[in-house]
Amino acid sequence: MAVVPALVIYISLPAARSSGMSVWLEPVLVLLSCTFSVFAIWITTRELSSVALRQDGAFNLLRPDVQTSAQKDQPGPDERRAYIVRLMHGSTTRRDQDQDAPISFDDALRRAVRRIMSAWEHSSPETATDSDILELFLFCRVMTTDAPEAGRLMQLFLKPELVLDMREHLLKVRLTHEMFERQRTQYEAARAVWQMRSDRAYKLKDSLERLAVPDPDLWHHIVTTHEPRFKDQRDAAFWCLMQSSCDQATIAAFFMRVVEDQLLVRALRVGDTDCSDAIREIAQRWNGGYYTNSEFDLKMDNLAHVYQSGLADELSAAQRLFRQDPVDLPLRVFRDYMGRPPRDRSNWSLSRGTMMTPPREEDYVVMQSSAA
Repeated sequence: MAVVPALVIYISLPAARSSGMSVWLEPVLVLLSCTFSVFAIWITTRELSSVALRQDGAFNLLRPDVQTSAQKDQPGPDERRAYIVRLMHGSTTRRDQDQDAPISFDDALRRAVRRIMSAWEHSSPETATDSDILELFLFCRVMTTDAPEAGRLMQLFLKPELVLDMREHLLKVRLTHEMFERQRTQYEAARAVWQMRSDRAYKLKDSLERLAVPDPDLWHHIVTTHEPRFKDQRDAAFWCLMQSSCDQATIAAFFMRVVEDQLLVRALRVGDTDCSDAIREIAQRWNGGYYTNSEFDLKMDNLAHVYQSGLADELSAAQRLFRQDPVDLPLRVFRDYMGRPPRDRSNWSLSRGTMMTPPREEDYVVMQSSAA
C-alpha cells in the first residue's frame, strides 16, 4: 500500500529512539515521515480514482447498490453541500501558514477531497452533483468520525481498504500536527515567563505555576535534579509530581531517588510529615492509574527488582520506626520505559527559581520543517 513507507518510518521512530538514536536524527525521520505523508495522500487518492468508472468517465467512491441507502441517517443534500463548501473554502490558521508547521488535518483532508474533485473535473463543490457531494461527504465522515461509525460507513465504499489506509494516514497527520502545536505552545509559554523575569529570586513553584501550559520535560528535570534539603526545590518537585501530565518515567525516577537517598526515612527523622504525605499521595495516584502520559525513555539496567525490594524496605522501615500509616507500594513502577529522551531544560536554575538564559526553540520544537 502507498502508506506503508510513511507508516514504517513512523512506527520505527520509538524503536530508533530507544536504541540511542542521535538527537539530530529524530527530526530527519519525522521530516521523512511527513514527506511520505503528503505523497501517501496523493497516491491513495489516485488509487481511489481508479476503482470504478461511470458512464461519464468519472469514478465512484461508493458501491452502486448503496447510493440510495447511504443517505440514511445523514444530513440532507443542502447541509452536505454546505459542509463540503466550508471545507474547501476554509482558511488556514496562523500556525498552518507558518512554513515550519507540518500539514494540518484539515489541509490534508482538503487536499484529498480536491484531488477527487479534480478527477471528477469539478473546479469547485458548487459545480458537483448531489450524488458526488454525497460521496465526498461520506468520505469526509469516515475520516473524521469515531472508529465504530467509520467502520460501518467504510462498508459502503467500493474499496474500503483504501479508505481505511487514508483514515489511518490522516490520523497520523493529526497527531503529528498536534504534537507540533503542543511543542510550540510550550516554547511560547516559556518565552513569556522569560520576558517577565527580573533580577530577584523566585520561588520555583511560583514560576512553574506561571507557565501557561504543562511542560513534562521541565518537570522531569526538576524531579531528577532537585536538592531535597531545600524546601523550595522539594515543594516544586512535589508539585510537578502531582500533575496528571507528569510522565510515568518521571514518577519511576522519583521512586528510584526515594530508594537511593532514603528520602522517606530521612524526612521522618526530622519530623517532615509533608514529605511522607506527598510520597503516600504519589503512590496512591500511581496505583489508581492517575499518570497516563508515557513519552520518556528510562532504563533500569536490570535493576528493577533491586529498586522494588529497596522501596519495600524503605516503606516498611518508615512504618516500623516511626509508627507511620502504611504507604502503598507502587505496583510495576520499576521497569524499562520506551520513548524519547527528556528534552533539555538546564537553562532553569532551581536555586534561583527561574530561567537564567532564554529558552531555545530547538529544545522545544522537534519538527522545524514540513513537506507541506
